[in-house]
Amino acid sequence: MKEEIKNATILGKTVRPDKAQMLKQVQHDMGVQDDMGWFRCVFFGALAPEKNLSPFTSHFSRKIAFTLAEVLITLGIIGVVAAMTLPSLILKHKKQVTATKLKKFYSTMSQAIKLAEAENGDFADWAPNDGDTFQVWYDKYLDKYIQSVKKEAIKYSSNSYYKVGLKDGSGFIAYISNSSAAYFFYCTELKYCEPEIFDGKTSFLFDLSANSKELFYPDGSGLDRKVLLNSCSPKVSPKRRHYCAALIQSDGWEIKDDYPWEQVMLEP
Repeated sequence: MKEEIKNATILGKTVRPDKAQMLKQVQHDMGVQDDMGWFRCVFFGALAPEKNLSPFTSHFSRKIAFTLAEVLITLGIIGVVAAMTLPSLILKHKKQVTATKLKKFYSTMSQAIKLAEAENGDFADWAPNDGDTFQVWYDKYLDKYIQSVKKEAIKYSSNSYYKVGLKDGSGFIAYISNSSAAYFFYCTELKYCEPEIFDGKTSFLFDLSANSKELFYPDGSGLDRKVLLNSCSPKVSPKRRHYCAALIQSDGWEIKDDYPWEQVMLEP
């Protein structure tokens, strides 16, 4: 007499009689005793190599695996998102680095002048004049207070310039004008330092004068922001943008969204 196969119950689900015989054989082969046994077989079968769980593990592996096409599509989406977001993140970082270096240079020079005043008296008594070269004046009064890694005398046009490389990789070129003031062309990287170049992106103009309330300051400091913004525009002169450092200073040493950053960067 043929054995009657009754409904089987697996994980709380009733299986029809026509499937019960197959499941009964699988249950015997796998050593499954109860619902928890079925659960372990289905979800943790890969951890039990001594059992042949291929009827289930192969089925579920097909469900959770990624095809090559799916992987390529995912990578493509990641690439598109990266292409859209990375340039803005890199630009934001460059602006932050530039503003931070400007603030540091301004603070370093201001502090050096205060220390030199403590040693030599009022700045007006030893301020640069048109009878000096910047090299002689700088080495005598300020050099000891500034950490430099390179110094070089440069002759450009009719003026004597002095190029100084700072410890953080930035630097400046400076000279004494015939108005008894010194002009500093600060560059965020020493390779960008050139006489009379202040492009508002890699190099900026600072002044030093005994005739000003603030001895050392960004060119244009204290002027109305609109005036600073207009003078910083590359439309005026791409390589001689006078008030860019003052604009950044007036904005709390930050480069705002309306700052005219985009332009051709000078290359060494």
